[in-house]
Amino acid sequence: MAKCDYDSISDAGIKALARGCKHLVHLNIPDCRGVSDLSLLAISEAHLAPGIEYLNLSGLRDVTETGLAWLAEKCPTILTLNVKGCTVPFAALKGLRQSWTYVTIKRTEDFYGYVPEHRAKEKRRIDDFAIAWKAAIRLQGLYRRSQAMKALSKAKEKRLMEWAALKLQSLWRRRQAKRAYLVIKWQRKREEDAAKAVQKVARRIRAKRILRQKRHAAWIQKRAEAAVTLQCAWRNHSARNLFGMMLAVRSCLFRGSVFCVDGDTQLLTILCRS
Repeated sequence: MAKCDYDSISDAGIKALARGCKHLVHLNIPDCRGVSDLSLLAISEAHLAPGIEYLNLSGLRDVTETGLAWLAEKCPTILTLNVKGCTVPFAALKGLRQSWTYVTIKRTEDFYGYVPEHRAKEKRRIDDFAIAWKAAIRLQGLYRRSQAMKALSKAKEKRLMEWAALKLQSLWRRRQAKRAYLVIKWQRKREEDAAKAVQKVARRIRAKRILRQKRHAAWIQKRAEAAVTLQCAWRNHSARNLFGMMLAVRSCLFRGSVFCVDGDTQLLTILCRS
């Protein structure tokens, strides 16, 4: 902005300029009596990009250290600042110098303020690059941390899924084993029941066989006893008959006669001879 001697420039104009020119870098407004600290406040709150570097405020009596403090807080890109004729003491200028890097205080008849050091722009670019580098490193660190957290989360999720799968497999195997155990137990019970039934039938058949054998043995014994009884009766009968015959023979011997008893003449003959 060229040097202007018009007193019509005021804080409202500077505010409109700062609002409309976002890429404002060079501003030269000396001897504008309508400009005060409010204009510096508007410039500091305009968020200029990349930022204002040259500002000539010479002859502005309403500009004080308060406006410079606002610039020092929001506009660190200033390299040249001329406050010749402003209400800014040297102590304030010296105290605010820390807010702007690579500048020195210059005080002459025509200039009072800050001027850049040798190759100040390059140094600030290096600082900006270092800041950007640090920011990039921090972003890389944050990105790597986020990736590591994602990987850790995926690993935890995978491990949890594996644990859940193993748990489900264990439960399924336990259920299958329990079912197999119940089936085997049921089969074994059926086999035992079948074996018991077979044993019961076999014992019944064996008992019937033994009972039949005992009955047969008892029948044989009874038959033998009956035969013995019949034999005894027959022998008794035969013995009685023989005893009767002997008595008859003996009586015949006494009488001297021979007769036939039951047709057994030979027996009687033998008995008579004897």
